[in-house]
Amino acid sequence: YYWRAWNQRERKNLLEAREDIEAARKIRVNAKVLTLNGMIKYDQRELANAEKDFVGAIGMDSFQCIAHWYWGLVGFELEAWADTAPRFEGSSRCYKASADDAVSKREAMRTADVAPDFKAAQIAGFDAAIKEDRDQEHASYLNAANAWARAGQTVKALEWLDKVPSESIHAGTAAQLRKIIGGGVRQ
Repeated sequence: YYWRAWNQRERKNLLEAREDIEAARKIRVNAKVLTLNGMIKYDQRELANAEKDFVGAIGMDSFQCIAHWYWGLVGFELEAWADTAPRFEGSSRCYKASADDAVSKREAMRTADVAPDFKAAQIAGFDAAIKEDRDQEHASYLNAANAWARAGQTVKALEWLDKVPSESIHAGTAAQLRKIIGGGVRQ
């Protein structure tokens, strides 16, 4: 039911996705099920119910990065800026930890005594996961900064903008936000 719900959501069949994830919840409730349930509710604009699922998922598994991310998105939708910023701070920490873990596993794979084709495939998979997690980490920095700026906390916003690396795909947007809030040019 979980994977069918995931696929239905990807196809934008939200009613069918909701039915399947509810069936999955009857069998087993874990952080992934709660996260997907929250994502479907978020898509259906049931923000309060989605938020409960994300908080529950994070409570079960603090490394459920997508739950952190969507919890932040709920805050954006509600324009609860002072609450939203820390949610994206948590998201950034989660994605950073996930990327760092994948880096360690990739390095271990490089020295592993396994078939070269298997090693190459595993390293490529780790590289893709690292890139995706780093992009989300940097997007989380940007979203935290945006929320702090909207909350009137310019100093905190600038601190989070400083975390976005110059080589990040989000660097241009970070520079624009810095300009808007009067943060000058990054040194």
